[in-house]
Amino acid sequence: MKTRYYPFVLFLFLSSITLFFMTCSKNEGPVEPGQNNTGGSSSQLTIGSSGGKVEDSYGASINVPSGAVSSNLTISVRTVHADSIPPELQSAIVGNIIECLPHGAEFLQPVTIVLPVTSGFTYQAGDTLNLYIYNADSSAWEMTTIPAIVTADGQHLQASVTHFTDYGTNSSGGYNGGGHGFDNVNHSIDLSVAIDGWIGQYMRSLGGIGTKKRMLDCCMTLANAWFEFRYSSPGYNATITKVEGDQASCDKMENLNFSEGTPSDGYHINIRVRLCWVVCNPDLNLSISPSHFMVPDDRGKTADVSASVSCGNGPGGTFSGHSVKFVVASGPGRVDPPFAKINSSGTASGTYTVETRGTSNIRAELETCQTTEPTTATASANVVVDTLIPDHIYANVTIHHGGSDMPWTFDDRVEMMLTISIEDENVTVTGGEGSHYATCTSNDSECSIINLSAPDFTPTGNVTKNGNSLYVEFNPNLASINFTYYCDFGDGDVINSPVPAYGYMVSTIIAQNVKGTINMELGSFVTGSGSESFGEDLPISYEFEIVYGTRTHP
Repeated sequence: MKTRYYPFVLFLFLSSITLFFMTCSKNEGPVEPGQNNTGGSSSQLTIGSSGGKVEDSYGASINVPSGAVSSNLTISVRTVHADSIPPELQSAIVGNIIECLPHGAEFLQPVTIVLPVTSGFTYQAGDTLNLYIYNADSSAWEMTTIPAIVTADGQHLQASVTHFTDYGTNSSGGYNGGGHGFDNVNHSIDLSVAIDGWIGQYMRSLGGIGTKKRMLDCCMTLANAWFEFRYSSPGYNATITKVEGDQASCDKMENLNFSEGTPSDGYHINIRVRLCWVVCNPDLNLSISPSHFMVPDDRGKTADVSASVSCGNGPGGTFSGHSVKFVVASGPGRVDPPFAKINSSGTASGTYTVETRGTSNIRAELETCQTTEPTTATASANVVVDTLIPDHIYANVTIHHGGSDMPWTFDDRVEMMLTISIEDENVTVTGGEGSHYATCTSNDSECSIINLSAPDFTPTGNVTKNGNSLYVEFNPNLASINFTYYCDFGDGDVINSPVPAYGYMVSTIIAQNVKGTINMELGSFVTGSGSESFGEDLPISYEFEIVYGTRTHP
């Protein structure tokens, strides 16, 4: 095959790859012939007849052998970054691109170029790709039969050229457009069969009509592909055009040229391809887990919000670095953060928090393609909070002991709280808190109550579920309630007696009597009262209420 080269200026984006960028910086002073600069801060070198090598920080390099030039020449190389490529030069086919300057420079011997693998694809050492050049005159990428061979590290491609331009490779590494499928075609039937086979193979390499590719900040879908085959041979000449896909208004047109054979071989075919790409929304999916749950009244519960974003299935299809906006379109709750960046896996994450009943509709929004045709992709999901299930049970107990024949009157207001967890029909007590608010007064004017001690405690209990109701029993596990009974009757007649006051009686009353059934509704309660007598001199009365979800019933 005869390969043609053209001088050009290339800044190309490949939709299925991520390209890295190194800005070419010139040496501040002159570089002597043969002096190499491989540190990454510069990609420029002046060479003479002895040759030399120049390399940028990404590993793109040019190695000019001795005798390849007859006079001094300043050369440079750089890896082309996706952000520097104007939209009209983007390609879904070509990647791994470097710029070799000066464009059009010719050499007396082959020059070795190395292209870093920046397409996002994984290659094995020894894999062979086709080297591509860009024809500035026809605004088309042209595939050559020059092999670009993957080096031992799997991260670079090496090829030999005889002059300078901008170079790339077919990013997938799997397309063989120069397979000599048009050998010995001498009539229209064979030509049609060969053309159909070529188009079929080519379309499979693209992924077919409807394939999505990311190009810069745009997601595009392949609407149609136009082919022109100009064929000449000793027995038959023809120009045939074919179209794959439906007619569409293209947001980006991509031109490519392929050729096979030479006139001296007896046959020659030139293939022009025009790809029509249309801006589309990336694939945006929103998930919430859990999407159906119950919440307490006094604290929020959360769900994980995750938006996955992609443009096609190939490498480089994620929009990492962009942000997804989370909006609670209707219903209770909020999502934090409202803007979440997409990570390298193509996922943006947030947290939904809700405190009340209701059904919430959450929407994810992603704005793309701001420079070409702004578009906003959206996805929605619902969260249902259908029952308000508090996770606290409270008990308030009032204990009264005293009378006209008692030396003192004792009152204790006991507050208890159990934390519970409800899973289906199972209830687990996960914690508890308890406090006393005890008072004790003397019924004798010569006497007083001092040093009253009623420490906090940790109650336990049993809670069982039956349908939509809970049966609750409290066990207070009270610490001792202590005070000192001090009396001074004069003439040295003094009583100074520590009293372990009623701890056992209060605990017993609560354990035996503070129990009942409450509905699983916020504020549901049960009350009770009674009296006990621990001997003739120890009458005790009590009142209690058990409340679900709030400290006191409404």
